[in-house]
Amino acid sequence: MDISKYKKPIHYVCPKCGADMTFNGYELVKRKQSLAKEAEVIKTKMRNHENEFGKKDAYYGKLVKELKDTTNRLIEAKNEVSMASDIANREVFEVFKQLVKAEVGAEKFAKLIIEAEETVSYSDKDLAKQKFTNYQDIG
Repeated sequence: MDISKYKKPIHYVCPKCGADMTFNGYELVKRKQSLAKEAEVIKTKMRNHENEFGKKDAYYGKLVKELKDTTNRLIEAKNEVSMASDIANREVFEVFKQLVKAEVGAEKFAKLIIEAEETVSYSDKDLAKQKFTNYQDIG
């Protein structure tokens, strides 16, 4: 789910404690993008300063520290966006399951879920059987 296109908060329920929470995906993505731009500006300043004065002065050291701080905040923002996207996908799937269950009925829904679980699970033997291989079932 592309969380950047929804400016409204996305609601989710914590799977461990059951608490209701929200996050604004648009704001998270916007913050990540602004941190990436800030890091690029700092890198440009560092290149310009290095070309003009070299690396051995206090201002360059200050820029290095600033870049490390910005990079750490950017990594944190990327992780938040990734986690928010996963949560949003899970919530969309849960709502979808409820809608399908209401549409087709509980009994048929249960059969479909079992069929989906069996389709997702596999064995090594199933993976080994492919076209154009020399696999022979020994066991």
